[in-house]
Amino acid sequence: MDYSLQGVFEWLQTQAQYALFIVLLVLILIFAAKRAWVGMIGAIIGLAAVGIFILNPDIISDMAEWLGDKLNMGVIVSIVKATPEMLSSVEYLSN
Repeated sequence: MDYSLQGVFEWLQTQAQYALFIVLLVLILIFAAKRAWVGMIGAIIGLAAVGIFILNPDIISDMAEWLGDKLNMGVIVSIVKATPEMLSSVEYLSN
């Protein structure tokens, strides 16, 4: 077993996945029992979106690059991608 911070992060990520899926199933069952179909669909969509970010956290940076390309913000995206510690500088540039 790996006792580094990476190992702890992976363990927490796995536990969050299990908790998310349990919450998903419970909410779906509750909404189905109440026949609240809109609530059930909302729970499925909302928890699926959160689940995507837990299962694949790198998708956030991919989405930022895609959105930056669509909004012609390639300079800001490349600065953040190259040097994440310069985030405060990017916030200053956007003001």
